[in-house]
Amino acid sequence: PHWHESFQKSLGQNPHVVVFDPANPAPSVRIACILGVDSLSLFAFQIPQIIEHIRHEKMGPQIRLIEICGQACSRALFEHMREVFPNATIIPFYGSSEVEDSPIGMPCRAITGEDPLALYHAKNSQHHELLDPESKSVIEFGPGVEGELVVTAFPGKPSAFPLIRYRTGDIVRIIDFCEEHKSWSFTVLGRREMDFVKIPGGIIRADEIERVLRLYPERVSDRFELHCKEESTAQGPLFAPILHIELNNESDITGLAELISNNTRISPTCTYADGVAQGRYLPLECRPLITQVVGKAKRIIHL
Repeated sequence: PHWHESFQKSLGQNPHVVVFDPANPAPSVRIACILGVDSLSLFAFQIPQIIEHIRHEKMGPQIRLIEICGQACSRALFEHMREVFPNATIIPFYGSSEVEDSPIGMPCRAITGEDPLALYHAKNSQHHELLDPESKSVIEFGPGVEGELVVTAFPGKPSAFPLIRYRTGDIVRIIDFCEEHKSWSFTVLGRREMDFVKIPGGIIRADEIERVLRLYPERVSDRFELHCKEESTAQGPLFAPILHIELNNESDITGLAELISNNTRISPTCTYADGVAQGRYLPLECRPLITQVVGKAKRIIHL
């Protein structure tokens, strides 16, 4: 919040910065509405938490800018935001808490619905490389090339630490050379290895799914793939997970999905089934796992 306030003051503005409290979304939005807030900077998974309160306060048309952080904006979320915030420019933010010279990627354009939704280029204070995550060899940039992003950065004072060849763990795809910014444009495909996914009200962890599956060794093994996606609903985009599991002569896969949902904790006091009952997510779907593993298996996959 202090960075946002300082930045706005540097532009000659008189900012009112309100910190969003996920435990109290209604009063957070109410305060923002009273103060005339006209921009939002939120993690993608927080946006569905505030939209119903934004509608209640009739605040949508006054929002002029939305910055989406934390993860890629899905098409379903973008289309829902376009309805609620008709006057807002929506931009992606690609940063990392380990990188002092954040953001890592400067948005090449606002999100407009074109594929890819989010498009970035390197800052002038950074040098980007692509790495083959298996061989560790450097990959030459070119249209359509994919690899793990490696960042070298030092923005100068008052920053304290230069960053030298930091492996982000993110797989990116080069789109083309951006003539406007004189740099290669890229989009972020996802994490090289991901063992958790943030959702409204909690986190789904791979080790927690593994723990639950091990409760029923006669029915399933502990090998799985959780495919994460969003589906459009009348309430907006909702998290819709599909858990691919290795069955041991199991026929009632729907009942098994309910059992796993009831036992998988997303927070100390809440299970995934609790979140479904509250209307936060769609029910967990289970399917047989038929993938042949070559190398290290990926347990959580973003679609």
